Amino acid sequence: MNTELRNDTAELLDRTGVAETLRPGEREQILDWLDNGDATRREPMLMKLMAGIGAWFASWFVLGAVVIGLVNDSGFIAVVVGALLMAGSVPVMHRRHSGVFIDQVGLAVALAGNALVLYGIADSMDNAMFSSLLLGQLAVAAITWWFIDHPAYRFVAAALVFLFGSALAHDMESAWVMYAVIALGLVGMAKLAAPRLPQLLLPLAHASAVSLAGIFLQLEFMARASWLGGIAFSETPMLVMLVISLLALVGRLRREEQLSTPGAVVSIVLVVVLAITSTPGILFALGMLALAYACGDRVLGVLAAIFLPLFLFHYYYAMDITLAKKSFLLLASGAVLLVAREAIRRLGRSS
Repeated sequence: MNTELRNDTAELLDRTGVAETLRPGEREQILDWLDNGDATRREPMLMKLMAGIGAWFASWFVLGAVVIGLVNDSGFIAVVVGALLMAGSVPVMHRRHSGVFIDQVGLAVALAGNALVLYGIADSMDNAMFSSLLLGQLAVAAITWWFIDHPAYRFVAAALVFLFGSALAHDMESAWVMYAVIALGLVGMAKLAAPRLPQLLLPLAHASAVSLAGIFLQLEFMARASWLGGIAFSETPMLVMLVISLLALVGRLRREEQLSTPGAVVSIVLVVVLAITSTPGILFALGMLALAYACGDRVLGVLAAIFLPLFLFHYYYAMDITLAKKSFLLLASGAVLLVAREAIRRLGRSS
């Protein structure tokens, strides 16, 4: 498809107001499909899978030889080679109709370059390794985000920032660093609630969701297994940040008339009750599920459906109470949710 058709379609979507009804990123997906849909839709899934696997095998064999021959235990050379690999992947990522094989080769080269840069930084730093890795990955992600046009690479680049931030918090045994990482992740997830979210920010939101879920799982396990030691943290700051984020989501839904006034009131009450009675992990997973439904994001919905049972399972088996009390708590929670659902339905009809 030519550029003129793409521009005409974009103008038509904007002029008729259709773009405002689309989910985040769908407008760009439609326009991208006009560019490469004819080149990719006839390829069977098995062929795509085999081409992708072949691309990764070919890439890593070649890259392995390059790394062994050039890096030679030198951190500076590793950084230089890594930067060159990432720069070389840029034109590959921006090619239209490149096919699965070329696309995956470009992704493998970009990730290998990123890994080499991090290796060079770690090899050059005797002390403060995690802080150096965090700053280095932040710089790499900020620079390459605009040039390496691949959602999988952007997802990994953002997830590495959260990984090194969490590792730095554990290395310093600082709860405040961990709170800062959590706050950064919540800001990244909040981007999903923005109208007409650019496609390039979707990987950031998804990486924030996965990273925060992993952090909350880790912290809740540490809280139950005190013999492991580690960070001495309080759940209160995390619950406060989550409540503020969920209340902001409720306010946004009310302003956009996706939620009635009675429904907003009931939602606020439920958020406060859950913050008092549950754990940060459960509240986060429920908030992730609500955000997924509000924004129509299927990826986030799948992540919430995976992590919510994990948090509930951990919470249920970690409670130091009898089985009878646990059963009563589950029954009471189900009854409260049913009452809340019916209240929202009745109040919504009356308004």
